[in-house]
Amino acid sequence: MKNYMATHVDTARSTMFQESCDEVRNRLVAMCKQVEQSMGLQTDEIFMKMQRDYMEVVSGTQLPQGQMMPKQERKMRSDVAQTIEDFEKEAAEAAKVAVEQELLADPAAEQSSNADTASFNGNGHMETSIEESAQKSIANQH
Repeated sequence: MKNYMATHVDTARSTMFQESCDEVRNRLVAMCKQVEQSMGLQTDEIFMKMQRDYMEVVSGTQLPQGQMMPKQERKMRSDVAQTIEDFEKEAAEAAKVAVEQELLADPAAEQSSNADTASFNGNGHMETSIEESAQKSIANQH
């Protein structure tokens, strides 16, 4: 019997070792997934509380105590805010291009515009305000 057991252990040693390693690996992976989910939920909860507090301070809106905005609504609001920001950037670029095209078409407007809107920053470099240039060029058109 002892001889039979020794032979069996010799032949099945690598298989048993591999199976035990696979089982440990599977349990570790499952544990990591569980920890990841738990940490994700805790992080999300902290983020929602911070955002709620921020919104209360900035905009004066208040959610009832213990109530948080659902994740889908937060995502939707974030997407809307990003879309608005992108649109504003595009509008500013379009206004800048329009002003540049107008200044290229009318060199006298460029000189008066530069003289009217020039200012110096803290480093002594001259800066011009694109918004002021755009407003003046629109006013000149009317």
